[in-house]
Amino acid sequence: MAATQEAPAETSGDSLRNSCGDTTVPLICERLKKMGYSVGRHIQLYGEQWEVVSDPFLHDGLIAVRARSIRNASERVVHLPTTLLQRVR
Repeated sequence: MAATQEAPAETSGDSLRNSCGDTTVPLICERLKKMGYSVGRHIQLYGEQWEVVSDPFLHDGLIAVRARSIRNASERVVHLPTTLLQRVR
């Protein structure tokens, strides 16, 4: 009976490296801020309007911002889409 081998789990930076190549996280975050993903700005993601309340940061291996929903004023961590991160690099 052959043993099955599981694929190694991604570490916190692996998924970001897979989507953004060799560009460093601080550089990506700086570029995102210049694109408008910074404190006080309004963005639309995932069909909802958000007010950004933090600068971009690494969260669970992806880049995210803390944002407040315009619709119900709840605040949460919003991961930025990998397609956006690929454009930034």
